[in-house]
Amino acid sequence: MCERQASDKERNAKQPKSERNESTRETNAAGATTLNVIESKAADVFLQTAKAIISEVNSGHSVISRIIMDNGSQRTYISEKLSEELKLPNCGFENIQIIAFGNKKAKKATQLKSVELSLRSRYNDKVEKIKAIVVPTICANILPVPKFINKQFRNIQIELADCEIGKEKLVDGINVLIGQDYYWRFNYGEFERLQDNLVAIKTFFGWTIQGSSGNKCNTVACNLVVID
Repeated sequence: MCERQASDKERNAKQPKSERNESTRETNAAGATTLNVIESKAADVFLQTAKAIISEVNSGHSVISRIIMDNGSQRTYISEKLSEELKLPNCGFENIQIIAFGNKKAKKATQLKSVELSLRSRYNDKVEKIKAIVVPTICANILPVPKFINKQFRNIQIELADCEIGKEKLVDGINVLIGQDYYWRFNYGEFERLQDNLVAIKTFFGWTIQGSSGNKCNTVACNLVVID
């Protein structure tokens, strides 16, 4: 019994990091905990991620960052890192109560700053101005980037939202979460089914990929439920 356990540990140590079972737990300043679990490598599960050109409204100073469109969030958020990078103007403060996944009671309301920013896609010149609540982090940068498209869907491949774009400065990580307060301004409602559990959704930023590329997943992301 002991020999078998030691053997399992040795095998796990020799495995590439991407194929091991791992978990990380993060707690932000508002008291909300995000648990990210990485299981053994199998298929990918995609959420609605994209790369966007994000700008300060007045100066036009812009960077590129990954964003996530989350229709399970009531509000839109931006990371402190990106807000400080762009020196975004303060639009006031809001009292926010955050309930982490699995918790029965909300934490005490926390006063968080609100800022204004502009979003643009690589595929058009239209600019959308939004307001977002500043939080320490959005989520761990473990969500997979789509790297495959069937030749049948060439129109999607050439306008894939989460891909390398432009020469603007790239801010690492996922730094904007678009919630229900702006979700349908950016989601156009058109979709193409790629597989039984995988679809491409047309958005302001291009085609986003959502769903599972197989029967098993290698990433489980627990998002927050936010109540004002």
